Amino acid sequence: MESNRKKRQIPLFRLIILSFLLCIFAACGGGGGGGGGDSDETDEPSTTVGISGGIVEDDKGAKISIPEGALSENYDISISSYTDNDDLPAGCAPMLEMRGAVSLEPEGLTFSKPVTLTVPVSEYMEPRTQFPLLYWNESEQVWEQTAFIATVADNGMSFSADVTHFSEYGGWAIEDLIYGGTVEQFQNDFTAWFQNNVIKENEKVTKNNECFQVCGMFFDLEYEINGEKGGKPWRSGDTETSDYSDAPLLMVDYTYDISKGHSLDGYVRITVTVHYDCAKPSLEVMADKTTLDEGESTTVNALLRCNGMPLMGKNITFSHTGPGEINPANITTNTSGSAASTFTAGNADAVIKAYYVGCEFGDSYTMEASVSVKVSGKTSLNIFIESDTESGGMVITTSGTVPLSLTTDGANETAVAGTGSLQVSGTASAGGDCSGIVSGETYVAVTGIRDAASTYDLTLILTQNAVLTVTCPKGGAVTPLIGSDAKEVTLSKSNGYLVTEQGADNGTTWVSEVSLDKP
Repeated sequence: MESNRKKRQIPLFRLIILSFLLCIFAACGGGGGGGGGDSDETDEPSTTVGISGGIVEDDKGAKISIPEGALSENYDISISSYTDNDDLPAGCAPMLEMRGAVSLEPEGLTFSKPVTLTVPVSEYMEPRTQFPLLYWNESEQVWEQTAFIATVADNGMSFSADVTHFSEYGGWAIEDLIYGGTVEQFQNDFTAWFQNNVIKENEKVTKNNECFQVCGMFFDLEYEINGEKGGKPWRSGDTETSDYSDAPLLMVDYTYDISKGHSLDGYVRITVTVHYDCAKPSLEVMADKTTLDEGESTTVNALLRCNGMPLMGKNITFSHTGPGEINPANITTNTSGSAASTFTAGNADAVIKAYYVGCEFGDSYTMEASVSVKVSGKTSLNIFIESDTESGGMVITTSGTVPLSLTTDGANETAVAGTGSLQVSGTASAGGDCSGIVSGETYVAVTGIRDAASTYDLTLILTQNAVLTVTCPKGGAVTPLIGSDAKEVTLSKSNGYLVTEQGADNGTTWVSEVSLDKP
């Protein structure tokens, strides 16, 4: 029964067992076959490789990477690659949808450690696609499936496989069916092989730059053995209510032909449809530094991947709890699946969050990831006070710096307090030949708070303790200048932590300035 949920065809997941082949060991040679090559020998010069290992390449980019210890003595090794049927050596049968093949010498060589074959292909293939390699069986004049699994490179223009030898085949389940095995046993064997080597249920995959999870598979078997036809579909997992599915793909097209010397004739074909549900990728958030001083910045990266593959061009939204600033707040992932922003610390700890909305074309979901940043806020700073006053013939300057202590109790507000003294100096008109000098101190007490936006609301109580000393030719006098004054000031980021006031009142003019060193 067809699901009423929205369906979408995903481009063909190319995993055609008999379409991607590896012609291994010697060139094909022998009678029959459709290869058009003129020689039974490889054209590439050989490279001597021994115990220490090495890499052997041809001029088309095919190579075999042999690790140290894979060989116990020196061998002259050569590799030749082919990208279409016409280039295959004489004796190799042509292959449907042929993409790439290599031939290796010396024939029959085995390794004590896996070696890696890399084969260039004639046209783009889906990155990270996996499929079994094929081996040309010279005596039987047929291509046979091996147990070695190839993986397409991230650029889609080559595939690689780790191999140890070239005589173990993976097509034995088909042989069982042809020579009297039951359909049920064949189905079990093939399903197990497919899910162990090609793709598994619940495995996450990237398709069209979206993340999916395999939720089910539909296998359709069709065969004919010596004139007897049969077939049987079977399912694994959820194939009826899935969100999306691949176009059906031919996984096995195995033909026995009397003309090739077999006592049997017929075919076995299996078509597989893989079904998917939209899946959540992994979302990680990392900060270059997780301990900052107040006002310090760090780069924050959000990494979006599906089973290790990056998702590019996806929108990531950043936010934070606690004081601070994140900029930009919205950014798309790059080719590595990363989106970077900058966080500037406030005066307390913060949590930076990243959000991603996936499956917007279907049942959407929102993912969230976060990283905590500890802020080592300042515990002290200085306030600078300067005032110039003119009154009653006196010109007085009061200036100095008062240290402040900051105490944060974990809330958004910080208590500010400090005491100190300012230097007082000036002159006074005393008349005649007399002169007047003002000197002394002004005591300051500062109390107030700093809020989450780093705005300081302070009260300054200034108590003057200065004297006016008048000196004349016939004597002088010392007069105390004592008084208290309370001043309210607000210093914020917006005004640069600086307040300047000036005015005139009853014959007194003044200019005063209060500033903080930047936190």
